[in-house]
Amino acid sequence: MTLKVGIIGAGIGGLSAAIALRRTGAQVEVFERSNFKDEIGAAITITPNRMRVLHHFGFDPKTARNFTEE
Repeated sequence: MTLKVGIIGAGIGGLSAAIALRRTGAQVEVFERSNFKDEIGAAITITPNRMRVLHHFGFDPKTARNFTEE
């Protein structure tokens, strides 16, 4: 039986939880109220411990810097 999980919020915590749960085989759905269309950008601080977790998820900061919205 597959675990079904709903995550409220597509921030860094919600998306990290979704990635971790999907890797365990769970069926995950992320719910976000904002459509982000009016977002200009935001700065976040990522501590070394958090960066290790992001690397574990396959995050590449060099690729992220070059991301452009289509």
